[in-house]
Amino acid sequence: MQNSGPSSAIELPVGVKDFLPKRAARMKSLEDSLYHEFRLWGYKEIITPAIEHLDVLAKGEPDLLETMFKFEDRVSGRMLVLRPDFTAQIARLVSTHLTEYPAPTRLSYSGSVFHYSGGKVNKQREIYQAGLELIGISNAEADGEVIAVAIGSILNTGLEDFKIDIGQVGFFRGVIEGLDISDSMKKYVEDAIARKDRSGIENLLPSLHLKGSDEEALLAMPTMFGGRDVLDRAHNLSVNKKAKTALDNLSDVLDTIELYGLMDYITVDLGEIRRLNYYSGVIFEGFVSGMGEEICGGGRYDNLLNSYGHNMPATGFAINLESLMKAIDGQCEKEELIRDGFLIVNRNSRRNDASMICKELRAVGVSAVMEIEERDISESFAFAGRENLQGIITIENGGIGKDEIYLHYVDGEDKQKLSMRDLIKKISG
Repeated sequence: MQNSGPSSAIELPVGVKDFLPKRAARMKSLEDSLYHEFRLWGYKEIITPAIEHLDVLAKGEPDLLETMFKFEDRVSGRMLVLRPDFTAQIARLVSTHLTEYPAPTRLSYSGSVFHYSGGKVNKQREIYQAGLELIGISNAEADGEVIAVAIGSILNTGLEDFKIDIGQVGFFRGVIEGLDISDSMKKYVEDAIARKDRSGIENLLPSLHLKGSDEEALLAMPTMFGGRDVLDRAHNLSVNKKAKTALDNLSDVLDTIELYGLMDYITVDLGEIRRLNYYSGVIFEGFVSGMGEEICGGGRYDNLLNSYGHNMPATGFAINLESLMKAIDGQCEKEELIRDGFLIVNRNSRRNDASMICKELRAVGVSAVMEIEERDISESFAFAGRENLQGIITIENGGIGKDEIYLHYVDGEDKQKLSMRDLIKKISG
């Protein structure tokens, strides 16, 4: 008796998934679109390993220790981890291999990162990312460039309705450092601001015993989002020099983005707090209306490379490819079906005719799939449709020598009798 379906024992671990050909092709297409924009801005691709020594990555990412997948190296006995993030890897790579490169260094990457989900239902453990890092420049123009590349890259995939929320961790840290409260209470305040929970802050105030200007600054934090006018509102608060310097820096970054003509995609959010402590300046996240998850995130991390003995400023971002694909799906009423390539069906005894056509098509960049199973032509058409091929090329009894080559399009166009030369010319455009 045949099994009616896959065995229940054959299943993937929680938080990972397979991508079948159609979905995988879309992911690859998105990656190619992103890389095209990266290259236009001068970012060079690198490839880093999926595993690293635990103690090495912990130098740059101690906050992620609890979420790392850890295992022992049977050769050396040292603890290894699956890559939890690319940024520390890039910092390690630059600090060990590229110290003699003149600044700035522009690098791009793609691949999977792995986070232990802590038992959360439907939480992805493997996330496929593409991103870049700009290393060696500390000015606002560098931050503006990175954000402009992020916007341009997303636009290049076809997604148009999205926003980049920009904040500055120096502003938040300046406000918090100016408070005369314990570290534990600062953590409660930080959590409330991260949630944009004004009522939560109000509930904390009686136990903080702050002066009026500090209370005003804290209560304003969850509401500090919108256009550039947010910076004016923040400057009017009674905050310290560190916070005001951060506001001036953010204003300079926005000036750069405005030069690129991309301010329509920007929202200022001074209550935005990225959890990784290595961020040191401008931070940003990309969101699509109606989606709870971010499609990209990044920012400035001027102290991270120093953890690996190479003191250089840096900024960058990563795009979550699966979230990006969901966002595109959500903004399109119907997914466009892109057909590509042809099925070559040999209906005579000379096998080399089909091989020759396949070779000629591939030479001009057209996908050619050889029909290697004898079956009815209707079944071949069904196969071509299922595989999203443009059509079928049949070779009849006369073969190439007598121009008995027929082109049939899956979408219903009448078949055409063509010579080899005309066939290649028509298909290759």
